[in-house]
Amino acid sequence: MKIEIQGELYSKKNSKQAFYKNGRMIVIPSKTYNAHIKELQYELLRNKPKWLEMIKGQKKPYKLHIFFYRKTKARFDGINLAQGLFDEMTNIGYWEDDNMDVVLPQFEGWEVDKENPRTLLWL
Repeated sequence: MKIEIQGELYSKKNSKQAFYKNGRMIVIPSKTYNAHIKELQYELLRNKPKWLEMIKGQKKPYKLHIFFYRKTKARFDGINLAQGLFDEMTNIGYWEDDNMDVVLPQFEGWEVDKENPRTLLWL
C-alpha cells in the first residue's frame, strides 16, 4: 500500500522571507510556502486513514520509503523536502514526533513528471 501526496514538495529551509522590524531581522516562511503547506495539509488529512491502516501491526521506528516526482530536473535536497513533510505529518497526527525512534526516512529516488508532480510514501 502506498500513499500518494499530490503536488510538489518545497523546502521549508529555503522558503523564507526576511524583513526588519524595530531594527531586528525577522524571518518567516514565504507566502508561497504557506500556500504550499495548506495544500500539503489537505493531502495529509485525505491520506490519514490509509496511513493508519498501513501502520497497523508495524513496529517503530517506521522505515518510511519516499519517492519524489518533480516538475523539473532542477537540483533539490531531499532531506529539506522531507523535513517539511515530516513536520506536517507530526502536526496532523501521523506520529507523536519525527525523531529517529519513530521514523527512519528511506529515500528511493526521484523522476521528472511535469504533468503530475507528487510524492509516494510506503513502509
